[in-house]
Amino acid sequence: MIKLIIFDLSGVCFTNEEPIYLADLCKKYKYDYKEFDNFYQSLLVKAEKDEITGEQVWKEVLKRYPLPKTISQIVDEMMQLKQPHLETLNFAKELKDKIKTVYLTNYNKLYWNAISKKFRMDEWFSEGFVSYHLKDRKPAIKCFEIILQKYNLKPEEIIFLDDSKPNLENAKKLGMNTILFTNINQLKRDIDNLIHNA
Repeated sequence: MIKLIIFDLSGVCFTNEEPIYLADLCKKYKYDYKEFDNFYQSLLVKAEKDEITGEQVWKEVLKRYPLPKTISQIVDEMMQLKQPHLETLNFAKELKDKIKTVYLTNYNKLYWNAISKKFRMDEWFSEGFVSYHLKDRKPAIKCFEIILQKYNLKPEEIIFLDDSKPNLENAKKLGMNTILFTNINQLKRDIDNLIHNA
């Protein structure tokens, strides 16, 4: 019996804001996108594990790639690009009436505070888990173990869905039901099958 459904956020419930914003930034200020993104991502991973802050990420980036913007401007501009996929979110809300629905997402504290101001996650989900709180990020097995422990559930009682195949692998190894998200219609079918056949 399925007792918990874990939703990924970016790419499933919301748009991916970072790649679009960074690509536009590099184009406008004539920086090599690949180099910029590699440097940014190496710092971001640390921030998403709460090893450094989101502010520190951009301080380091701005040292190497000067921009005529403050950190708060950059974050505000980036988060303006984040838009909800309402069909997926409303589906999560419907499910919440029958099964506990939570989100698991990789974010640092700076970005997550901006997102939390813009969106009321409790409207759609029972609860949520953000990587900087967990001190680790998907696809680390620790993230899934924390959720299993918190709800005292068996892996087979959980569905985890994500739009990234590598993010599903450790959940699958633990014995969780996994769904690779491609579109809302496929998601509804897959969840319905798992709920009725698990």
